[in-house]
Amino acid sequence: MTGRLGAVLMVVASLMLAACTTSPAEPNPDVAIRAVLVASGFAGATQTFSVQPGQVACVIQGGGPAPGIRVPGTCQTSVARIRSLFLVTLTEYWDASVFHGGDSDPDNGQLSYAWRYEVDGIGNVTFVDSSGNFPPGEVR
Repeated sequence: MTGRLGAVLMVVASLMLAACTTSPAEPNPDVAIRAVLVASGFAGATQTFSVQPGQVACVIQGGGPAPGIRVPGTCQTSVARIRSLFLVTLTEYWDASVFHGGDSDPDNGQLSYAWRYEVDGIGNVTFVDSSGNFPPGEVR
């Protein structure tokens, strides 16, 4: 009986020690993506970036006279872990034959524009940069 009781006490003690030494939960990439979508204003927008890494068909809302232009495309969400930060990238892809922003962009093939954000371990979002072809959203 003492042997069994000792074994049970050892298991309980091991579990308690493990609970005390376990590091806090790792930040979740899906939480980082949601934080970026809210902070960037893309949450609830016409184009839909996925709340998980991946691509979805979307309609890119452009500027211009109301209601603005709408460009069919693909919206991609990607996330990478860099030390204690997440780097979240939101990219719009569209066909140049449907929309291109003038002489600097080709009039055929696929065009794209991307925004990059850093998210720290407590959910603070910082805009990093943006780059690509002239995006439909910049039409005035």
